[in-house]
Amino acid sequence: MDLAVINGNYAIEAGLSVDDALAKEEKDSDAATTYANIVVIRRDDENRADLIALARAITSDAVRRFIDETYAGAVLPVF
Repeated sequence: MDLAVINGNYAIEAGLSVDDALAKEEKDSDAATTYANIVVIRRDDENRADLIALARAITSDAVRRFIDETYAGAVLPVF
């Protein structure tokens, strides 16, 4: 038996889906919450309108729906 541990984005590019996995991370797992991508803004820039808009946009319900619909569980929105 061949076995691999790969990131969801690589699995998707290879034509695999979450349903092909033997195991997967849940959105509240230690790994998902520890290694999630985050946006960090310098304290001096915290009131910049463009950065506030960016933070709101990438954590919006529309982006959550896009991730859920596009990646079907292979990428997890943790915001």
